[in-house]
Amino acid sequence: FGKMGNGMDDSVKEIVDATFETIRRRGAVEPEDLKTLYFFFGSTLEKALDIYDAELVSKRVAMPSQRTFYTVEGTLAFPYVVMENWCSCPAFSKSIAKGCREMV
Repeated sequence: FGKMGNGMDDSVKEIVDATFETIRRRGAVEPEDLKTLYFFFGSTLEKALDIYDAELVSKRVAMPSQRTFYTVEGTLAFPYVVMENWCSCPAFSKSIAKGCREMV
């Protein structure tokens, strides 16, 4: 789990980051974790869990750097690449563009 992006209110970011840290320490996701995350992410969380349950997520390790990243099989012919705070999917690009427009 990575840290949340800058487009989130600081208090919300703290709650979500704390939830991710608890999951990481415990090594498991509990029902209360899902409730917290669903409160903030709603249907986006459901879609992400569906993708994970369908085993469309693969962990990769780049050589020789040993940098870890993930690939997610999407609807296109090639997988999306997911790194900390970045994804090659169109939804991520749109959210970044929206955030940039709001900052201007």
